Amino acid sequence: LRLETRPPATGPLRLQFALRSLTPRTVTLTQDGHEVWRGETNLALTRHAVELPSRAAPDSVLEFSSPAPAIAESPAPGARALSFALYDLRLALPEP
Repeated sequence: LRLETRPPATGPLRLQFALRSLTPRTVTLTQDGHEVWRGETNLALTRHAVELPSRAAPDSVLEFSSPAPAIAESPAPGARALSFALYDLRLALPEP
């Protein structure tokens, strides 16, 4: 995800999201190549909140990833290979 703020953000931002996956796995969030969060997910939808560090540049690249291999969503031919699902992504100023 490319995050761009105009005017440039002068402080940290709060990222809220929910995750789930068909099998238990670790998911990592990096901002501009630096790990800012790591957590576990499974079949249950779990909500998370992360305070993103401020950056001097007006844009950042956020990447969610998992080292666990994707699995087929079903035994049907042509089933998609899925790793995890990201829901309800929200960005806001941190709460005081």
